[in-house]
Amino acid sequence: MKHYIAILLGFLVFTKCHTDLNLGNRLFVVERGSSHLAVIDIQKLKIITKIPLSGNLRHASMVFGPALHYGYLATRNGILTRVNLESLKEEGTLKTSQNSIGIAISQDGQTIAVAEYKPGGITLIDTKSFSFINKIPAKTRFNDKLILSRVTGLVDGLDNTFVCALMDSDEIWELAKNRDSSKYEIRRKFKAIAKNPFDALITPEGRYYITGHFKSDRISLIDLWSNDSKAKPILFKPISSSKRLPTKMVHMESWAVAGSRIYIPSADEQRISVISSHDFSYKGSISLIGSPVYAMVHPGHKELWVTFSGDEQDGKIQIISTITMKTIKILEAGKRIYHMAFSPRGDRAFVSSNESNELLVIHCADYSIIKKIPLKSPSGIFGVWRAFQIGL
Repeated sequence: MKHYIAILLGFLVFTKCHTDLNLGNRLFVVERGSSHLAVIDIQKLKIITKIPLSGNLRHASMVFGPALHYGYLATRNGILTRVNLESLKEEGTLKTSQNSIGIAISQDGQTIAVAEYKPGGITLIDTKSFSFINKIPAKTRFNDKLILSRVTGLVDGLDNTFVCALMDSDEIWELAKNRDSSKYEIRRKFKAIAKNPFDALITPEGRYYITGHFKSDRISLIDLWSNDSKAKPILFKPISSSKRLPTKMVHMESWAVAGSRIYIPSADEQRISVISSHDFSYKGSISLIGSPVYAMVHPGHKELWVTFSGDEQDGKIQIISTITMKTIKILEAGKRIYHMAFSPRGDRAFVSSNESNELLVIHCADYSIIKKIPLKSPSGIFGVWRAFQIGL
């Protein structure tokens, strides 16, 4: 009898532990001001715990393994932290470089790639052992000089590949695993249409890699399904006679893809450029209230939510209809908005208001703020559902 009672109690404990996990309800928010990773329950709208982190949390980025056992967070000063998503504890760190800027996880979840500014290259890490596989220095010849380039625009692609931009040259690289070893190598090099490719996106089906360039209004488009080794140009029509060029294209993930259109915020200008996702022709622009930072498409694809830089507009979100291209609403959403994220089905939006020290939870149906969760200087917002999306 005691044996059966022990089995029953064990089963109940096991069931309770796994029921209490609620992994799909967890949102991870980088808390710059306290060097913590806050874990939020998006159903109960409360903080579950805060995980202490080491490293510079500026531009910290997080990815998740498809089994949702681990998450991996990369910091600006080259520290990669592994987080157990069940225990919500740190389980190891690796020093990948002196300065890193981006992170991606392979399609099978077995490899992490980290883009390095300094010394320049890509570091590959095995997720099972949480150890180094190999490093690929970003050595290339540019302007008749052999250089070691900074790497940016890192994304995961199909067939466990990675794609990245060599920021100090004019090249895009595709990396793939060597069939005879576990190491990654350069499979293809693409010629960009201009120098200094910066941040980028890969379209949801994994076919097109699109990157902007410093001090240019041109964009490089690479068809990863073709054998063409050269990028094709995407050109914007000017909205005025001004010849002022944007300093840079805005960050990866700030561009939005919805239906047959790609929406690209134009840095230093008050507009979003609209590009056809079929033939990549220019379709016009949408006027904005300020200089855009992020343009995120709602999961229902009917709306575009845009945030801004600058003292006057940095606490506002402009919501635009993708059907009419007209503004639906302008929300007042705190101060110094750094990041936004939507719940997978789009019922809620999460907004980090860095200077007012809070995470805003917005009801997407009526745009009401339903909760303000206090956090110290919040920035990056990462939902576990990112584990199942290409390019995130």
